[in-house]
Amino acid sequence: MSAAPPSARSTPSAAWGEPDDMLWQRLGWQPSPAQLKQFQALQEELRRWNARVNLTRLVEGADFWIAQVFDSLWPLLPLLRDRPDTPLRCIDVGTGGGFPGLAAAIALPRAQLTLVDSVGRNPGKLPLGTA
Repeated sequence: MSAAPPSARSTPSAAWGEPDDMLWQRLGWQPSPAQLKQFQALQEELRRWNARVNLTRLVEGADFWIAQVFDSLWPLLPLLRDRPDTPLRCIDVGTGGGFPGLAAAIALPRAQLTLVDSVGRNPGKLPLGTA
């Protein structure tokens, strides 16, 4: 595993409404069209819930795509590249607004993830469904 994610802070896209291919190239992994739609749906759901409950301030543009999705996935690159269909059991302790667990659940669809948080921003109470 690399010590730090490759820099994607300079990756441009159309107002960062969604990432361009350069982001995924820098990450070294490409989501399927269905996974990209799931990431976009997650972003929209976080926007809605964030208006009621302060889950995270990182829900817009590059903040979401870089600080939430990209930073959640880069440590998982060996799995994403070599064994994306491996059934895993994982736990995200201190998940807060749901990251990295929700991004991992989308990127690794056969993984069974448990998200745990003690602060009261219980992701289990959010109607995000399953990835």
